[in-house]
Amino acid sequence: MAQAQSTWEVPAVKGWRDADSLEVHGTINDGVFRPDSIAVPSPPGASTPPLIPLNQNILGSAQLLPFGIEERVKVRRGSRGVAFDCQAGEAPAGLIMHWPDARLPAAYDGQWLLQGSGDAAIGVSLIKRNQDAPAKPAGYWNENGLSLPFTDPDEHVIVFSCPARSASALIESISLMPAKSHLAARARGTWAWREEEWRSNPQRFARAAHAAGFTQLAVQLPSTPDDKLGQLLSALAQQGVTPRLLDGDPAMATPEGLALAVDRVRRLRSWVLSHANAKGLTLELDIEPYGQAAFAADPEKAWRGWVTAVKRLAAAWGGDVAVDVPWWMQHSTAGTAALGSVSAYVSEFVVMAYRTEPLLIQDAVEPWFRLGKSVQVAIETGPVEAEVTRIYRRASRGTLRLKDDAATLLPTAEDAAPGGAIYSLDRQLVTDPSRVSFHDAHDRALEVERELSAILHSWPNFSGFRLHGWSIDGRK
Repeated sequence: MAQAQSTWEVPAVKGWRDADSLEVHGTINDGVFRPDSIAVPSPPGASTPPLIPLNQNILGSAQLLPFGIEERVKVRRGSRGVAFDCQAGEAPAGLIMHWPDARLPAAYDGQWLLQGSGDAAIGVSLIKRNQDAPAKPAGYWNENGLSLPFTDPDEHVIVFSCPARSASALIESISLMPAKSHLAARARGTWAWREEEWRSNPQRFARAAHAAGFTQLAVQLPSTPDDKLGQLLSALAQQGVTPRLLDGDPAMATPEGLALAVDRVRRLRSWVLSHANAKGLTLELDIEPYGQAAFAADPEKAWRGWVTAVKRLAAAWGGDVAVDVPWWMQHSTAGTAALGSVSAYVSEFVVMAYRTEPLLIQDAVEPWFRLGKSVQVAIETGPVEAEVTRIYRRASRGTLRLKDDAATLLPTAEDAAPGGAIYSLDRQLVTDPSRVSFHDAHDRALEVERELSAILHSWPNFSGFRLHGWSIDGRK
């Protein structure tokens, strides 16, 4: 049964009227579809392969290819792993193992760990695709397993080389693991958006943040910096919690909103310089231009506004800033260009990787470590509404009306009229909130945090973990 929908209208792009289909994105709350953006579907393109699972046995997903002109290699998969036998011979022979449908992590301080049993004369090397194995292998198989340094994400292929005599091996496990135990402390933080939570009693708020296990807190700027903010900064410091000052709104990516924000940050900077306990603070920006109603109509313009905002606010602050970003930003051409434009003004990215499956979180954040900046990884723990993408197709009658200047979602269907186009609902895709947020799953969130921390620490520029949705009184 289709959910009820309210009438909704946004600016349209003139060329949209030639489109055969349109996508309307929104949420469903209490059975009501609440749209927030509309766009022409992106043409299908080359997708990025998923990240290979880290800290896990990936032998089962490997493709196996025996090689050698003498055909002296026999390979068998079984319940214990992969067994292969080399018969005696003179020509090069062995087993190629690779993962063509996955990508390896960049800038990762890792090691290949191979476990099993076999002949110590079998060589093991890492090579790139279409590359010959080296005359001298990187290592030799042994009954205690073998560890090879992971240094190049383009080295997708593991080659097992047979000796001239007969030999055999059983490979039970192959995994890409951290190279060493990284014990350096990283931040564990959250956001504090509501001023009323800390203003009445900064000391109590700081104690609550510490009790919740946080070592960093990004605090939304108060309307006017005053002694209460100073008390909060001191109270957090006493509890071992590093404060940050936070500002953000989609309107900051527009000229009008940015003018207000620049004035606000300048006043804040003046206040910070006159208070000893505020010096050295980081300013964090959470602008989110995709929250604008017109974002889908012209994402390039919205991201250009974001770039301008980051640059001008960093200048008003007098130094680099930390920036909150959605994990999917690098999947957008305009988003990628925007990141390049602000690189010189950003000290750290806080990547909002709002997923609950650990493999999906790793896949979402890995590209951000490639940029060379510090990276915090954030997950969602608050309530979220079901996200919906509705696909509308051109028709003679429907509930989505498109004119040159506006797209209107109608409460009831109407016929196409001269000067406009009509689209009817074809299907909808709904994202389960439990795939996005750990709301009401506190223990699971902690479990995933522990699991991910062991992996994320092997990126040298991983700077901490962030949880969205914390509140001193339990509200989200």
